[in-house]
Amino acid sequence: MSEKIVKVNILQQSNDDMTGYAIYVARRRSLPDPRDGLKPVQRKLLFALWKDFAREMKARKTIKTAALVGTVMRKYHPHGDASINASIKPLTNWFQAYKPSIDHQGNFGTISGADASAQRYTNVMLSDYGMKCVIGDLNDSTTSTDWMANYDNTYTEPVYLPAVVPNLLINGAFGIAVGIRTQVPSHNITEVLDTTIQLIKDPNTDVVLVPDDCCGCDIVEADFAKISHTGKGKFKIRAKVDICEFNNHPALKITTLPPQVYLSAIQQKVEKLVQENIVPQIVEIYDKTEVDTKNALLDTFEAYIILKKGCDPAYVRDLLYTMTDLEKTISVNMEVIFEETPVSFNYKQYLESFIEFRRKRKTRTYNNLYAQARTKTHRLELYIKALETPGVIDEILK
Repeated sequence: MSEKIVKVNILQQSNDDMTGYAIYVARRRSLPDPRDGLKPVQRKLLFALWKDFAREMKARKTIKTAALVGTVMRKYHPHGDASINASIKPLTNWFQAYKPSIDHQGNFGTISGADASAQRYTNVMLSDYGMKCVIGDLNDSTTSTDWMANYDNTYTEPVYLPAVVPNLLINGAFGIAVGIRTQVPSHNITEVLDTTIQLIKDPNTDVVLVPDDCCGCDIVEADFAKISHTGKGKFKIRAKVDICEFNNHPALKITTLPPQVYLSAIQQKVEKLVQENIVPQIVEIYDKTEVDTKNALLDTFEAYIILKKGCDPAYVRDLLYTMTDLEKTISVNMEVIFEETPVSFNYKQYLESFIEFRRKRKTRTYNNLYAQARTKTHRLELYIKALETPGVIDEILK
């Protein structure tokens, strides 16, 4: 084949290449789908647990994380094992997921900032929430979702999972694509479900929901109505820091941290502030959680900032709120990938689309179950007719 050289403008070619890459990243890697609230790799992980480890999931047995990662990488997601393993972490940790879709044994990292253990040392399985609420109607019928070929056309995988609850609002989402940043905070599951039911009963319902951090942090500044009505906005979230005593010293007891904030980062910042003599009142930070977790992983967090005697703990606390991520501003942007296109929703639009999604799922599921029942009925009617017709049964058996 002879070589063909095409002259193009390098700026135009760069823009075209970046546009194609941006579309691919947004669609296939970074943005969640509003129907199940999952990014592609998260969906593949949950589907593989349900499909490829069905026997273990039915028996409520865990499997090695390495086995799950290997299966997903081989059949559905041909990326590095480290990135696939890292995608399990936000689905299973109590401080990252409001309702974890995966239960685990072993260390998947801590809120203190410790890294997760190696894949060969940890085990996972679908949680009750993951099985009943996210896998959802797939448990009843494989026709409840759309299917597509995997990356090399050797297997099929779901385009979306037929979730039965608005998982995007319950667990939230975070993703960065080229020129797009999605961040949806988690919300109280009861409030989300109550609002959804009310919206079904009365489509004119005004939807206003308040974020609910999975760790239990305090929201100190927000325009909830604006965020709900536009799907965009900002709010401030603050760690719970109580004034107490520790070993006869005044201290600050930290029991929660804002999303994506770890104690190790707070500790580094505090040490720098002490070195620069900005907060000389601090003696040390003691992480009680790390001591407790030597025996067992706890779904709690407790750390102490020990202060010098005679100082004002309230002043130090307010200063740390100002100068560290103990108080953090969260930007909300409900931009999702819907039917292959990036779409911005407000809360009501999202819930309306989810209600319509559920209506279609139930209609499809029960239509297929009805068709299967009709087919079985017709077959049995044919058998009865053959048995009742003299001489015909012999011909049928031939």
